[in-house]
Amino acid sequence: MIMKAQDKAKELVETNETSKQKAIREAKSLQGIENNNGWVKIENEADLPKESCDLFIIRNNKIEIANYSFQYKGWFCKGSYYSDNYKNLNITYYQIIQKPKPPLY
Repeated sequence: MIMKAQDKAKELVETNETSKQKAIREAKSLQGIENNNGWVKIENEADLPKESCDLFIIRNNKIEIANYSFQYKGWFCKGSYYSDNYKNLNITYYQIIQKPKPPLY
């Protein structure tokens, strides 16, 4: 009887959770899942960087190095400047490249 109640409760939880919640529940042992390994998914304009920066981007399912201009909302990729928005360029994720700290001695 107790086992059936537990099974029923588990079934209810699984049917009411989103796919993201399910992925997190099933992959709790994976490191980096809470912050997507530092990658920011671009779903709308609010997800774009808040300052000009160098970054890695995922464009057409490939990782590239790019520069983003906050002032002009443009991208510099592979030697070319694009004023198109991220959707037209097929940019789906970015990760800001952290500048290294200077040496201590």
